[in-house]
Amino acid sequence: MNILFISIFDLTKVFFEISKRLDDKCDSYWIVNDIFWKDWLIEKGVNSKNILYLDISNEVISDYDYKIYSEMQSAENMAGVSFNEAILMDRFVNNYSDKYINNVVMHYYKIIKKFLIECSIKTIFAEPTNLHEIVTFIISRELSIDYYSPWDMRFPSKRLIFTRGILQSEIVGDSNIDKSLNARNVLDEFRKSKPEPTYVSILNHKENYVTRFNKASKKFLKIIKGGNGSLTYYKFSYLLSNSIKMFFGSLYLDKKTKNFNSISNIEYAYFPLHVQAEYSVDVLARFQSNQLELVKNIVRSLPYGMKLIVKEHKNQYGSKGYFFYREICNIKNVIFLSSDANSFDLYKESKLVFSISGTAAYESAMLGVPTIVFSPMFFDIFHTISYVHHIKDLQAEVLRMLSLDSSYLQSDYDNFQKLLDSSHPCYWTDPIHNTSVLDEENLEKLSKAFQSIIFL
Repeated sequence: MNILFISIFDLTKVFFEISKRLDDKCDSYWIVNDIFWKDWLIEKGVNSKNILYLDISNEVISDYDYKIYSEMQSAENMAGVSFNEAILMDRFVNNYSDKYINNVVMHYYKIIKKFLIECSIKTIFAEPTNLHEIVTFIISRELSIDYYSPWDMRFPSKRLIFTRGILQSEIVGDSNIDKSLNARNVLDEFRKSKPEPTYVSILNHKENYVTRFNKASKKFLKIIKGGNGSLTYYKFSYLLSNSIKMFFGSLYLDKKTKNFNSISNIEYAYFPLHVQAEYSVDVLARFQSNQLELVKNIVRSLPYGMKLIVKEHKNQYGSKGYFFYREICNIKNVIFLSSDANSFDLYKESKLVFSISGTAAYESAMLGVPTIVFSPMFFDIFHTISYVHHIKDLQAEVLRMLSLDSSYLQSDYDNFQKLLDSSHPCYWTDPIHNTSVLDEENLEKLSKAFQSIIFL
């Protein structure tokens, strides 16, 4: 069995350790778009013939090949995702010219397709976030290759799930993987303890201006040292302008946000802003990725007298810039709340929670709070959560959800039990966020999980 991993930053280390443990069962191949990780894999003993390095230098990228247009159009029709969508999903390509990026896409299509065919790839593992990962997905549909994504289940903690394709909606795997968890007990414990997902304690903290400046400086140095040879690094000019935007955005929020006590005795719905650019918005909900317009549409859908509470991510404080936050604050019946406000306190009094695809929706639905999402998700299994595909349907769905009996149904427990039974008892993250993912015991469990998907 020939399998392929798509390298993505430090998660490459985890993929590599898994591949080593599958050596006796599978031949592993790699797609890499960063020379650093190509060299790293070769140093670790990976045969260079098993690595496709996506060189995007001007000497390699050629002009349009009009003969391949119809082939690419046929592929995107089969995948249900267009190459233009793939371009717009990728946060790293915004500062490049149309001609260059379109040539890159065509180059990717030709060399990735050739590599997959020549290596007889049967299964692909990736976190579909960047341009080359989405292009590979489109080709995988064309060639009938399985494309799976591993994800942290969020809750319960340290559980792994796999989804098919680029969305987080279709769970794959045996529904009898692990019978150790009882849905009713897990939900009861969640309501009692209200735990944060493991990643939140690491990521969800408000950074001061000095910390942000130091982090930006390190990114600048990485680019200067060679990172600008890949599309998965921001240009220096972008990082500089974004740091300035974040600084003034933070100053504005410091003056304009309200504290939690200010919304007592107010009937409200709640919408936490998402990190952006990010997979959870730009890929999962690519047609609802404009959060400013989404806030306006949510307000339009609310009954008279109800306010919309908006809150920024702690670790993204100020990131969307002065003009974005000013526009939000100028929308009538919107209250911008401090990032320090506790989410569970907000869920408790909220009449309705909105989330594009985030953890807030998962948490509120498990608490029995009516919730609306704008992307199909693996956790939209509770009757208290509803996926709205077309924005024109939002107002009617808001009215329906506001009149919903939020008491747990037996079907909620049954559906959640199936989800728990399909999850794997191991931890999934990159080692930058938590080095314990590379612990030997966890790697053994991860390898078994990947093996179970490969040989479905």
